Amino acid sequence: MQNKSVKLRKPIIITVSIIVALLIIICATVGVLFLLKDKTPEEQPASSFSSQTSSSSPTESATEETTRVEKILNTYTLPDEYTTPEFKKLYFKDDISNKNVPYSLFLPENYSSKQKYPVIFFLHGAGERGSDHTTALRTLGTLFSYNSDIVKNAIIVAPQCPLDGWWNLDDGGTEKGWLAAAMRLLYDVEDTYSCDKDRIYVMGLSMGGYATWSVLQRYGEHFAAGVPICGWGDPYEAPKMTNIPIWIFHGKLDKTVSIQQSETMYQAITAAGGKKIKFTRLPKTEHSAWTDAFSNRELICWMFAQNKSKNPDATYNVTPYIRVVDANGSVIISELDATRLDLENGTNLTKKFKLVLSSSGVEKLTNAYTKSDGKPFTVYFGNKKLFDFSATEKPVDDVFAIDGVFDLANYFHYYHKIRMMIFNK
Repeated sequence: MQNKSVKLRKPIIITVSIIVALLIIICATVGVLFLLKDKTPEEQPASSFSSQTSSSSPTESATEETTRVEKILNTYTLPDEYTTPEFKKLYFKDDISNKNVPYSLFLPENYSSKQKYPVIFFLHGAGERGSDHTTALRTLGTLFSYNSDIVKNAIIVAPQCPLDGWWNLDDGGTEKGWLAAAMRLLYDVEDTYSCDKDRIYVMGLSMGGYATWSVLQRYGEHFAAGVPICGWGDPYEAPKMTNIPIWIFHGKLDKTVSIQQSETMYQAITAAGGKKIKFTRLPKTEHSAWTDAFSNRELICWMFAQNKSKNPDATYNVTPYIRVVDANGSVIISELDATRLDLENGTNLTKKFKLVLSSSGVEKLTNAYTKSDGKPFTVYFGNKKLFDFSATEKPVDDVFAIDGVFDLANYFHYYHKIRMMIFNK
């Protein structure tokens, strides 16, 4: 009986041992996979900067990507180009209308009375009415995020209309409205600070777009340029604005203010002989056309180039975000040569700038590489030089990529700091 029990126990022990061994192997495998998955960004291989994609097969690329060990050559921080704007919160007492106008004032860093500064007169929409100063500025976040390296050199005047008010010029009497009071605020700022009277610009959105048209219609000679965004004006006043540089932005899907309002103004001014007017129709945008406008680098370069006495033809150059310059200082490509500028997600907080070049952009880059004779190229972000590199082979497709990170931990409201990290094998 005992021998029979021993015989039965042996297979059971063997079976249990096999099961335990299998469980140990499975647990170990899962543990290794979990550790590999949860490596910190510092432990994971960083992707390298490349001006062209690899010509190796997908399998070879994947193997190289997971086994390559790289060293960071340099980290470029650009806080000086993209900084947090600090506005003064002030009030202006208008004696003519007896209105007390809240306004925010931005002065360039190291402001000096010995220098003349351009001025932006910014008029908010109906949703930003109030008396807290801050609300009137919230839509300017995009303007600074994309263009503060340019905008930071200007004086910005941003009045705020009360909750029960409207941007009217006339209210209970000629030039006694909130907009007329805001105009006298602008005059006061120009008399108080060192302003370039040939470079006063007005821009506004929605109700502020309406206000932009209003001041251009009545005080057009005062401004070097105007940017009415998703607003409306009086087409009968068009002959007064034929010589003012104007750039209109409006979304085709706007259900709050129909794009037809801007179409009417554009057609009326061009019919009256205006040749300095531009119109950007945004096919997929609803009422928030200001996001598209303020992130448009060309708009800001255009606006700051307008000068009543020195630039009557309204010509301008564009300073792009990303540009590649050859050894002679000539711009080879920029995002203006791309059909798309992408910010791709990476590990943790990393982002990759990727230019998807147009056919002409690919041709320009290929020609430059072919003729470079080993001389280095330089990559700039805004006005900041990032690094030099040499072309080792011709581009093989339409992608020009720069690995980097947005420091998203420092992103809030108006501000983002940008770091560009360049890697070497």
